[in-house]
Amino acid sequence: MENLGHNCKAVHRAYAKRAQTKIPSLEEFELQNAETLQAES
Repeated sequence: MENLGHNCKAVHRAYAKRAQTKIPSLEEFELQNAETLQAES
């Protein structure tokens, strides 16, 4: 759900249903993003 953004209706519905979300820490996100960028190069 992290790719949907906070203005997405699906995110609001999930929060309204008390969904459990797992959002990676900034360090984890940056590491995953860096690995993806290196794989594409």
